[in-house]
Amino acid sequence: SALSIQAHPNKELAKKLHDAEPTRYKDPNHKPELALALTPMKALCGFRPYTEILSFFKTEPELAAIAGEEATKKLVQAGKDATDVEEQKAALKNLLQTLVTRDNAKVKEQIDTLMERIKDEQGETHVLLKRLQKEYPTDVGIFIVFLLNYVELAPGTSIFLGPNQPHAYLSGDCVECMARSDNVEEQDLLECAKVIPSSGVTQGKHLTLFTPPVTDFKVVKVSLNKGEKITLAAEKGPTILLTYEGSGTLKASNNSVPLSKGKVYFVYSSTEVSLQANDKLSVFKATSNL
Repeated sequence: SALSIQAHPNKELAKKLHDAEPTRYKDPNHKPELALALTPMKALCGFRPYTEILSFFKTEPELAAIAGEEATKKLVQAGKDATDVEEQKAALKNLLQTLVTRDNAKVKEQIDTLMERIKDEQGETHVLLKRLQKEYPTDVGIFIVFLLNYVELAPGTSIFLGPNQPHAYLSGDCVECMARSDNVEEQDLLECAKVIPSSGVTQGKHLTLFTPPVTDFKVVKVSLNKGEKITLAAEKGPTILLTYEGSGTLKASNNSVPLSKGKVYFVYSSTEVSLQANDKLSVFKATSNL
């Protein structure tokens, strides 16, 4: 089933939240994320273009009804000047706050009306809405689908989720790497209303490097066929290795350990690592991006 919509603060906001409510926000660090699709994957991430959001208010009467006249008016007014990003951010923030505080009975009424109207529709957005309504029949978050980008990832592709970018994983499996933090923003999701940036990807014979625009981490996928070997250069920081499929041998600092599916290995900084495959082997490596 779909996961909840989340956003994580940048470092400046994380420190403010931690100082103000240390029991709720456990640390002062940010939490950027990188998700690498292992299977076909679907997600909501980042805000749609402002004009696209406005168009839904014309075609989806239930969205306008649940938002109410005041929030809708502010949204439309902010859209008249395409260069006034701050006003658009304020209008979207007001819309989100309005949606999450709506009376449960009104939410259910509009969801029921929406589902009845689109029951025979087969467009991408309407199909997604119907699927989510089956999982969360009366959740106002269903209307957030009209606000966030819907993306489909093929295996081997990735998305980077920067600070304050609302997102939700809808289906599929992924390897997820993130900065060391437990901070999650439940409100005030907006720092910027833009499409999330994608991570840089460099493809080699045995290595695929996923490089996000942060220094906290990078991810390397190692792919070997039976009998093949590779040496991974020493890193400035510690490394975590995850065996996704296959088996083999890991050698480091005169030590040798077997690699097997699902096992995780910790490697100290400044340590060269050699991998050899017994059969088709896939290993993910996470380390700092310094």
